[in-house]
Amino acid sequence: MKYYLSLGSNINAEENIAFAIEELKKILSNVTISSTYKTKAEGFEGDDFLNLVLVGDSTLDFESLNNKLKIVEDASGRKRDVPKFSARTLDIDIVLQIDVDEIVFESDEIKKYLFVSEPLKELIWILVKQTSCYTWIMKKGSFLTKHLRAIDKSYFEHLKDALYYGFRLLIGGIGAILHAIFPFILTTIASDTINDLHKMNINRLSSDD
Repeated sequence: MKYYLSLGSNINAEENIAFAIEELKKILSNVTISSTYKTKAEGFEGDDFLNLVLVGDSTLDFESLNNKLKIVEDASGRKRDVPKFSARTLDIDIVLQIDVDEIVFESDEIKKYLFVSEPLKELIWILVKQTSCYTWIMKKGSFLTKHLRAIDKSYFEHLKDALYYGFRLLIGGIGAILHAIFPFILTTIASDTINDLHKMNINRLSSDD
């Protein structure tokens, strides 16, 4: 089972994030870590957060792993008797669970928060970069990069965006099929996916200008 975990801290952030990584390496195998992103506190006034996404393998089920994550949070001094939106020593959330090629769990945080989606996209292309497919593409001639030159993007920029768009469309498509079979569930997943990607595209085009 492959788990993608979102880590965040705004109290002794560097120390607590480093502590979490070391503890998670004892729980997960084949660990890969994104860059660290600094983000503003949302929902309350406080210091900036340090965020990253970490991926690793485990034979544990969701609940068993989640319980171990709470133990790591508690070891950092995490307080549970505080408002949801408040400063914290450490926050570790499972945002994606994949069993071979099947997505078992996907958190809403992926589409809600850039501090989750951005490092997640980075991790995806880091993993792809490690494959032989990437090496083959980079060795080929300029005809393979014609499209990249046309849209003025590097290979990595294009890879990161295209993989994320494809991933979201895949989830939306599966949800739409399930909705077609069972009309009482996932009633807005297709339209939500299209609207979210449309907004992201508009924001991207605006930032390019």
